[in-house]
Amino acid sequence: MKILLSDIYLRKSFDVINILKQHYPPTTFIYTTKDLSLFGEIKAKLIYEASEVKILRNDFNFKNDLQKISSLYQDENIVFIPIEESTTLLFFEFLNEIGSAHNFKFTLPDFKTFSLSRNKKKLNLFCEQHQIPSPYFISKQTFDLRAFSFPIISKPKHGSGAKGISYIENEEDIKDFNIDFNNSFLQERLPNSKDIEAGFFLCNKGEVISFYGHKRIRTWPSTGGVSVFSKCSNSIEIEKSGKLIIKKLDWSGLLMIEFLYDKRDDKYKLIEINPRL
Repeated sequence: MKILLSDIYLRKSFDVINILKQHYPPTTFIYTTKDLSLFGEIKAKLIYEASEVKILRNDFNFKNDLQKISSLYQDENIVFIPIEESTTLLFFEFLNEIGSAHNFKFTLPDFKTFSLSRNKKKLNLFCEQHQIPSPYFISKQTFDLRAFSFPIISKPKHGSGAKGISYIENEEDIKDFNIDFNNSFLQERLPNSKDIEAGFFLCNKGEVISFYGHKRIRTWPSTGGVSVFSKCSNSIEIEKSGKLIIKKLDWSGLLMIEFLYDKRDDKYKLIEINPRL
């Protein structure tokens, strides 16, 4: 067995690789980089003591690069781990184009479900349709009629962290704010918007195999964004809420679900899903 490691210079990849190295021998790993120059190869060997470094470009070359890796290790099963969403989308394209997985092993949802989880607007509407607690969705018509209560929040349909998020506290804020309804959408802003708790799940066809949870303590930026400090919580309520969503999505693979507790109705509400490790 081989484990394919992509996006190896991301912070999250560094964590993942160091954990995997505690459980598998060095010869198990195939390290991949977008640039296989001498510097790139030396860099991978210095950081990870990588014995094997292959090229895997995140563009139109992805399919050919992946096929070469598959052929090179044709007598081995190669495990693909979804670390970065953009790379996973390319992997889905690869599977669709070649019509088979070759010798790759993976656990992923179907492409339609994966795409739904990434689109925050569609996910918000999915939650309302299936009566999954989530912030109230504000359509363009509702916005134009001002048939909502402040404060509200504008989010990009795709994205991570705090990038592209805007907080609208009152009517005065709207005068200086141009809302792009093609790429963004609006929700009510829940109270205690920094008190995010997350559930991390490994699943198979809608059933949870493994779970742990954490509570966010500090973010960057401080107004809300990427977690830089958190503590383990393993909340029973978070696990219960996550299982309901996972069942509805019939999810297979890894995902992180972020929740905010709304004290107004005593419910944990889904904020977003990260469909990766």
